[in-house]
Amino acid sequence: MFSERGFGGTNMLDVAKVLNVSRPAVYYYFSSKEAILSSLVDEVTVYSQQLAAGVADVKAEPAEALYEMVRNHASFVLQNPLIFRVIERSENDLDDNAKAISKRAKRALMDKFRVTIDRAITGGNFHNVDAGVAALAIIGMCNWCAWWFVPTGRLSHEQVADQIAGMAIASLTAAAGCPDQKRVLQGALGEVQAALGRLGELLERSS
Repeated sequence: MFSERGFGGTNMLDVAKVLNVSRPAVYYYFSSKEAILSSLVDEVTVYSQQLAAGVADVKAEPAEALYEMVRNHASFVLQNPLIFRVIERSENDLDDNAKAISKRAKRALMDKFRVTIDRAITGGNFHNVDAGVAALAIIGMCNWCAWWFVPTGRLSHEQVADQIAGMAIASLTAAAGCPDQKRVLQGALGEVQAALGRLGELLERSS
């Protein structure tokens, strides 16, 4: 209902009618519709951060850790697309406490990704890129699934999550055909040195 009518267009009586229960029954579990929205933050945003931390803090190999982190996050979004859309659209309707919780959880999630990527860069597994930008791009790629994934489509959420995780790693892996800046500069320097050597030979011959 939050997704279809908007948070402002939904009240507790509407919720009770859809659930086919009395309004007091809904109030027994939630004091307000703001409380319902806050519980979604705990269920999704906070859990996403905890899911990433459970991998980042355990796996020693950063590239493997990142693959699993991306796969887990994408899979969770793919299995809960409606809730993710509601939270994104209704974030301004959260009370101050819920907003603070959401902000801390999102920051912690981003930090886990950023630190893991930075570890892989330091170890020579990934390109020398800005780890923060890479983390935000990868998380954004996962979150965007909530808007386009069709559960009844030809690919399951597991298959889509696997592909997204593979794409994330491939975009950061230092591989042939995708050189980092240092290798490009080293190659250019070698070409200049070779050209100077040939020029020196020509000058000697002409003299």
